[in-house]
Amino acid sequence: MQKYIMEKTWDQDYAKDMFILWYLHDIGKQFWYTMDHAQKGWEILKKSDYKYWREVYYHWSIDTEYNSPELNLLNFSDLQVLQDWSQVTIDERLDDIRNRYGINSLQYKNAVLLAKKLIDLM
Repeated sequence: MQKYIMEKTWDQDYAKDMFILWYLHDIGKQFWYTMDHAQKGWEILKKSDYKYWREVYYHWSIDTEYNSPELNLLNFSDLQVLQDWSQVTIDERLDDIRNRYGINSLQYKNAVLLAKKLIDLM
């Protein structure tokens, strides 16, 4: 497992790639607004030969062996933005998920595990 969330040197092209990844990662919500939207949306991106389709597929996945700096960055970033695109702390994002889905929900439990995993990488 990689120790850090991001170790890459950021040139302009890579920064653009990461912006596009962030922009496209929830494309599945345009067609399926379900918890597994990532697993559905990646199909669209893979068919388009999008190079980060695996990051879209595995975002918010807890029990996966797949790992990349881009996946870690995507998940870390996703844990700091609300649905209205406002920037928040990880704790505020977890509170939002808990309030929307409940403390015993799979969504909240997975978000807590993901946050712990990413914080451990820092």
